Amino acid sequence: MKKIILSSLVALFLLTGCESNLLGTKDESSKYSVYEYHYYDEDFEHTEDFIVKYDKDGNLKEFQMIYLYDKRTDSKYCPENAFSIEKYVDLTYPGVTATCTVDENGQKLVYTMTDESVKSGYLKDDKDYSLALKYMYEEIDTEEKAKEYFDKALKDFKENNVKEDNRNYLIIKGVKTSW
Repeated sequence: MKKIILSSLVALFLLTGCESNLLGTKDESSKYSVYEYHYYDEDFEHTEDFIVKYDKDGNLKEFQMIYLYDKRTDSKYCPENAFSIEKYVDLTYPGVTATCTVDENGQKLVYTMTDESVKSGYLKDDKDYSLALKYMYEEIDTEEKAKEYFDKALKDFKENNVKEDNRNYLIIKGVKTSW
């Protein structure tokens, strides 16, 4: 019973915490098209999430990746200064952030970038980027590409019989989908 309650609280936190951090106020959220990808990988016991928002012209405004590793509950997984400018060239760009926290729910890594990051040259030079943002950016840099990516993800979830629950779901243009 405790596990069910704890799982429900974690899901509620992820759903409300991630969305409200990314979207800001209700007025602000109505200005953007929002896409969310949430997938629990049982093999690696972690949730992979990413949330992207676009302006009315389909231009990327903010991109956030979130990883929650269930079994990593020891503080050693988030050492002090886990993300320093000396170790991560990514963090030298405006709008790029990285955080690491650990609690009884596991290790949570959050990486964020904005349109200002891209305008400042983020991901466009030959530097060695370390954050996971680089690997998804080309797939979702415009809303048109995101729509294609999410339609394919929805098809893949259906074909692979991914269990639809509080850790496995997609939101396309602000609407939660079903498969």
